[in-house]
Amino acid sequence: MSFNLLNDYDKKRALKIAEFVENYLKKHYPKVKFKIRLEYDDFEDEINVRIIFKSKLSSDEWIKILNEIDEAIIKNFNRDERKKIYVVSI
Repeated sequence: MSFNLLNDYDKKRALKIAEFVENYLKKHYPKVKFKIRLEYDDFEDEINVRIIFKSKLSSDEWIKILNEIDEAIIKNFNRDERKKIYVVSI
């Protein structure tokens, strides 16, 4: 199953969170280059908002940024909006 086969509600939720992550990174880390991809995992039936960092980051910086994003998402989106949508990075 591909992202195109998801229902509109799930697409909107995923796009809203992906946009939030993009805006967060641009605001708080303007010098960090990154790319965001949405991926649907049909085995787990979940959507991954994948952050691909193009800038070199130390392990500590990488973990700090991901933790901040996670906390911001929890603060700004209720549980139903976050359901089965995960932010991951490589």
